[in-house]
Amino acid sequence: MSEEKTENSKLTTVKTVYARAALLLLAVNFCLTTYVVVNLNKSVQEQVDTTRNTPSRTAPATLGSTPSRTTETREITTENP
Repeated sequence: MSEEKTENSKLTTVKTVYARAALLLLAVNFCLTTYVVVNLNKSVQEQVDTTRNTPSRTAPATLGSTPSRTTETREITTENP
């Protein structure tokens, strides 16, 4: 009976070195995958921007009409009660 017990415990025993190595590999895999996805996203966004000839990171100059070359400045006043 003691032989069966030791035989079963050998099957379920996991050395911590292997578990730590597996966790380290999972962490490295996660970091590399994130790096690749971020860089692919940047590359695709640059291709979309060159296709549309508009940079995606700048806001349009005017909304609802075609942008003009002159900049208009308006003063906004607020009334305090």
